[in-house]
Amino acid sequence: MSPTARKRNLPRADQIVRGLWRLRLPIVGWPAVPHVNAFAIAAGSGVVLVDTGLAEAGGLRRLGQALEHAGLRLEHIRLLVCTHAHSDHYGLAAPILEAAGCELWMHPNHAHMTRAAGDPERALERRIEVARQSGVPEEALREYQTARKGQGIGIVEIVEPDRDLVPTSALGRSTRRPAMPPRTSCCTSPTGACSCRATTSWAACRSTTTTAGPRIRPESS
Repeated sequence: MSPTARKRNLPRADQIVRGLWRLRLPIVGWPAVPHVNAFAIAAGSGVVLVDTGLAEAGGLRRLGQALEHAGLRLEHIRLLVCTHAHSDHYGLAAPILEAAGCELWMHPNHAHMTRAAGDPERALERRIEVARQSGVPEEALREYQTARKGQGIGIVEIVEPDRDLVPTSALGRSTRRPAMPPRTSCCTSPTGACSCRATTSWAACRSTTTTAGPRIRPESS
């Protein structure tokens, strides 16, 4: 990788709107997939993290660097949401839950990953067979198998979700949900403008307000 490409592939956080960050998480072990996106959403006294990045050497450190770029840490995560159980979206769930002590919500269709974790070599064989049937040349398959053998499946360990991630219309009225407003702005001015000058880091702000009106104060650190 060239120095220019390496610079572009550093972990970082891009603020989309106030209270919402895209976390760009580099992937080292997949040359054709240079990075995966995760998202941090201000909620209550911390953030909801959507997806995790791949479990590979340095993966958790790179997630921490991206969070730090937004002024956040793993300990600020109040809820982990994994959109699906592919390794680049779910691979770091176990250490995140351990560090943050939060719940995991995930799509209920995750049995394929549980099976793969139980027999990673068999999962690799199935993947190669699918690629073969799709027309991938044998030489490329042999190179891939040699490179991937013994490398695991990109997941630290399987953790079951605390709740199934389902459409809102399928949730009962009594279902508890995290405080995750569609828009979050600093402080409590009627215009939604930030009076504490926390323009880049939500964690630096001492209070937030949502479009629904109630004040949400972060816990004392």
